[in-house]
Amino acid sequence: MGAQVKQETVSQYLNRFVLDVRRKDVLCVKLLNFLLIAGVATIFMFSTVHMSSLGITMEEISVLNAVLPVLSFLSMPLVGGVTDKIGNPKLTACTVYLLTAVSHLAMLLVPAREASTDGSSKFDATLVRYFIIRGVSGIFLPIMLMCTDAITLSVSRARNAEYNFQKFYGSLSGCISPPLVGIIMDRVNQGTGKTDFSVAFYLFAVSQILCFVVVALIKEDPVKKTDSKGAGATTTASELFKNPAVFAFLLMALVGGAYWQFIDAFGMLFLDELGASKSFFGLRASVAGLSGVFLTLFSGFIIQKFGAANLFASSLFCYVIRLTIYSFAQDPYHILYTEALEGVSFALFIVSITTYTVRITPPHLMGSVQGMVMGLFMGLGRATGSLVGGVLVSLLGSRASFQFLAVVALLLGSSYITLYNSWLKNVEPRYDEKEDHNKNKKKL
Repeated sequence: MGAQVKQETVSQYLNRFVLDVRRKDVLCVKLLNFLLIAGVATIFMFSTVHMSSLGITMEEISVLNAVLPVLSFLSMPLVGGVTDKIGNPKLTACTVYLLTAVSHLAMLLVPAREASTDGSSKFDATLVRYFIIRGVSGIFLPIMLMCTDAITLSVSRARNAEYNFQKFYGSLSGCISPPLVGIIMDRVNQGTGKTDFSVAFYLFAVSQILCFVVVALIKEDPVKKTDSKGAGATTTASELFKNPAVFAFLLMALVGGAYWQFIDAFGMLFLDELGASKSFFGLRASVAGLSGVFLTLFSGFIIQKFGAANLFASSLFCYVIRLTIYSFAQDPYHILYTEALEGVSFALFIVSITTYTVRITPPHLMGSVQGMVMGLFMGLGRATGSLVGGVLVSLLGSRASFQFLAVVALLLGSSYITLYNSWLKNVEPRYDEKEDHNKNKKKL
């Protein structure tokens, strides 16, 4: 048996975080993540309400939420592959930041639907125009997130910094920006008798332009050229995806995205049915956001202790608890305390899938695999959550749907953690030299 690795203490881990805070060479990615999530958290919070303000019905919103993520799923692996070929994610990221800003601002040009007794032309104009613009912006948004992750990961590895410490600043801004933007919107709309969402869209566009500036000012290209004779250099994406451990991981990314979308959409509608006030929704976001900040900060330590793959199952077990409590809740505040688990089911899950992707992917395929994983999570997974969730809620009602999906999450989580620890971890490919020191790489 080899020498045992000394386990890091919480105090040692926090000391590393303090040292990282003082580092000026990775200030660029700290600022990048802070600016990015400040805008994204705001636009996510108001996107459904904005659709409703245009006169788009809940049925139409459900269809749009199911169809649009599929476009993201189809586009993200393609962009990832192109980035691998070009070898310059800075160029891709800067282009996408600008396109994301412009496409979201274009949504302000969509006119509100007006009641009409002489036909449905205005109905069609509003819906079709919104679908086209939202479809374009919906493609760019997850690609922008993927590119930012790639920049963050590459700079962190090139400068020997902790990836999760840089992501912490994104989680922090996700707690700060939504309530601040909400206050600004209330001030702007005060006395007007209507809600003007332009403030949220303008601030989102500003955040994207600032991200463009930050990435453009990074002095060197963050991605180092891959040694063509290095480990896994001859591995193709199709060969990698045929590996049972990789296939199971991709399935977990899809399932995680489906549950995230389901509880984010139908859970919020259920809270509205329970009579939750707008201030409660803000309180709920703060509880979930603060747990995300804490768990993102300690994600590196947690992954060291338990392993990224085991945390995939832990995410599903958190959904079991959340959905079960949702199904029995009679008051919104019965649910509030469980929202802290969103830190595990979403924030920690995101860091875990990125960490695991690095572990199992040869460097020359990083963009392609990242694109596939994020496409499954934010694209096809979300579409599945909308479609399956809509059917279940229509057939069974909200409470029975929560209970049914809690049982499914329990079965999937238990099956994955059992299969991984008994078989999959022995056949998974490993290319992260920092973790395996190039001695445990497995052939596909």
